[in-house]
Amino acid sequence: MPKYRFEFMHETDAAPVVLELADVEAAKAQAKQAMAENVLDHVAERQDPSMLSTRIYDEAGNVIATVDFHSVFPQNQVEELPAEDPSVKRSG
Repeated sequence: MPKYRFEFMHETDAAPVVLELADVEAAKAQAKQAMAENVLDHVAERQDPSMLSTRIYDEAGNVIATVDFHSVFPQNQVEELPAEDPSVKRSG
């Protein structure tokens, strides 16, 4: 199986990951799954996930795809949060 290298743009502390996968489509699917999980982590930490992106390279070092926040969560599918209810009191 071919090897694919994943580089996580805008994340200075994330080291590249190399995986053996069946084909380019499997690499893209892997990147989309990782993106979805990373978005959850960013939201939990109250960080903006919209700038996240992952570049996928083949064994020769060529960029074969880029998966970003908007390719996983298209603009028309991102729901806006409801307006905050002023009668609800927040702790802290």
